[in-house]
Parts: sequence; structure tokens; C-alpha cells
Amino acid sequence: MLADSITKMMKTDRSDLIGVTASSWVGYQLGTLGCFPSQGLSVRQNCLLPSPISADCQSSRGMYNLEYIEWFARCGVIPYIPILKEAADEIAFSIDENGICNASILEAALKGIGTYGGQQLETDWKSPVRRFCDITFRALLILHYT
Repeated sequence: MLADSITKMMKTDRSDLIGVTASSWVGYQLGTLGCFPSQGLSVRQNCLLPSPISADCQSSRGMYNLEYIEWFARCGVIPYIPILKEAADEIAFSIDENGICNASILEAALKGIGTYGGQQLETDWKSPVRRFCDITFRALLILHYT
């Protein structure tokens, strides 16, 4: 049932529903509630926005948002959704012989700690090794849950 719901959110057959999210109202629209959209959910993006999805930001060639993929992996739905299975496989194949993940990822979702992103574990990414450690940790977490 959960995989079916996520698949419906990933559809793009109704342009009027793409990117539509629930909003908080106090006499006027205050902002999104941080929820997923009715349609157009993608794990590939070119930018990070307050809203999880924006038609201007989506791209089939975008970078993987490891945060979203990790959430879906923890839910156990990746094997049931072909596009997520493809993402997990691509992440698995991007791990080199030294155990480092070289997948094309949306770094803004991991780097730093802030309102719209920040799962960085290392103190900073001044060293490429620290960057690769954070990215590889998330990739291996996804593969573990998948």
C-alpha cells in the first residue's frame, strides 16, 4: 500500500497536480507544511528548495537526493518501485573498489545543517575524504535498508 502511494506521488500525468502541496493557512497562505506533493515527486533534482518538489528543479538527469532515497529505503519500498530500484542499483554500482561512493548526488541536501538540508556527519568538507565519508555512509545506509 505504501509503495502504491509513493508511485502515485511520482506520477506526472496531471500537470495541474505536479508540485501541489498542502499549505498552512492563517487567513492567507503562510507556507508549505513540508509535505510531499500530490504528483511529481522525484529523487533526482538539480536544486534544493523549501518545497520538496518544483517543476523548475526536476530533471531526469539531475542528481540523487540521498535523503529521500534513504527515507524510502527505511520504509522498505525500494524493491517495489522500479525508479527507486534503479536509483539504489546505480548507487550500488557507483561504489568503487576502495569502497567509496561516487554517485552524482545533491550535496546541498547533505552538506551543513540548516532548514532545508543537513545530514552532514563530518565537521566540515574541507577535505575531500570527509565529503566522501559522509556520502558513502548515506549510500551504504540506503543499500543496507534496501
